[in-house]
Amino acid sequence: MHSFLRRSLLYVPSWDLHKINKAIKSSADTLIFDVEDGVPRSLKDQARNFIKDNIGAIAGRGELAIRVNWGDSSQIDNDLKFVNSMKKSLDSIVWPKVHSAHDARSIKEFTTGMDIHSLLTIESAAGLMNLERILEECPDASSLIVLILDLMHLVWSRRLLCVNGNREEQDGYRASLCTKQDC
Repeated sequence: MHSFLRRSLLYVPSWDLHKINKAIKSSADTLIFDVEDGVPRSLKDQARNFIKDNIGAIAGRGELAIRVNWGDSSQIDNDLKFVNSMKKSLDSIVWPKVHSAHDARSIKEFTTGMDIHSLLTIESAAGLMNLERILEECPDASSLIVLILDLMHLVWSRRLLCVNGNREEQDGYRASLCTKQDC
């Protein structure tokens, strides 16, 4: 398996051919073709087809990865079939929303025997809390991506505010935290 220097990763919403063509010309070390959150549900098949149709122009310019719909049971089967059909052209799979050791075991089972890198993405407090067990279950993962902003949003988006002597829950980052002395 080839190793890669991952100084820069460029996520490409794969439903947009213009963005795919721009990405091909970029100097990013790793191109991650997103068929998950960056693609509207109605365009997921189109995104897979755009990747398949343009993979020849991309090959040899750096690491090529696909971000699958992990956790979305309605799309994961299609993505895994697509990855299997493209595994000779792809270098890596980005697995989003890895929350548990069970997720890691499933990923390991799918990739066993494949010459492909796994990049595990931690996007939740559960994933962070289970990190040791996740890595024990999937020791061959080549990289770990921790999405700090997603984690910060989970922690800070719901906060208690003190308004006119009453505690109220408030969405948003700018709110000040309410302490017992405030109310």
